[in-house]
Amino acid sequence: MQDRITEQVASIVQPKVEQAEIDRARRKRPDELDAYDLLLRALPKLYSRHMSDNVEVARLLTQAVTIDPSFAPALAELAFTLDARVSMGWVPFSDDDRRSAIDYAKRAILEAGGDARVLGTASIVLMHCAKDYEQAMQLARTAVETNPNSLQVMSCASVVQLHCGDVAASLAFSRRAIELSPADPGSHWTLTAIAHAHMALGEFAEALEWAERSRVINPEYDPTFWMLIAGNAQLGRMDEARRWLASFRHAHPDLTVARLKAAQPDRHPDRMAAILEGLRLAGLPER
Repeated sequence: MQDRITEQVASIVQPKVEQAEIDRARRKRPDELDAYDLLLRALPKLYSRHMSDNVEVARLLTQAVTIDPSFAPALAELAFTLDARVSMGWVPFSDDDRRSAIDYAKRAILEAGGDARVLGTASIVLMHCAKDYEQAMQLARTAVETNPNSLQVMSCASVVQLHCGDVAASLAFSRRAIELSPADPGSHWTLTAIAHAHMALGEFAEALEWAERSRVINPEYDPTFWMLIAGNAQLGRMDEARRWLASFRHAHPDLTVARLKAAQPDRHPDRMAAILEGLRLAGLPER
């Protein structure tokens, strides 16, 4: 009973406290912002994972870690911001995006002091950018053991399991995340992870259902488009698949199947196989 009460309090109070802090930081003058304020200003756009917001998020977080080089949450989220340039196949800031993301993630781990959200975020970066799958799995496990009532921790564990571990475990972590905070503005990440898991299992109709739920929350999240395009193509709904592809390529005209494949973890190639094949079937260029 005590554990259940703790879970309910954590899932209700933490997002409200964080939002109140974000609102407070927004009211401060730019010349009064400290590293924590800069992190708070970056979080809403960071969670959206839009390419259009990524540049501003990187600017705010770079400023934060310049002010406080040992501020683990900002280090981790800056690593995560650079990770997006790699894992989404976006045009890079520079040739050093991957290396910089790894360096910031490792600095964040050293400064984490047991912060589960920092460890969970770092696990994603080391999985994508360093392709260090064993360390990513260990960091995700430690994060879950440290704070099993965190939506962010559960979401990170879900994605790491999806690419590096067990698909059933990934689904369990995702559903736990939704239980913790079903209305969280960042839940599109979790919903799309569930869609991805169903794509890996060959359950394309189920994948589309979860992708549609994700799109209601965030209509611009790239991986949701991957699921909508590939899921429809795998079911033979080519008109629908091409419609989603046309919408996606409006924002990303240069993305190719080869670039996306290179951007994603490859410990278990089958986890991306149905998605990549569906994108090919819909007409996304190979190279």
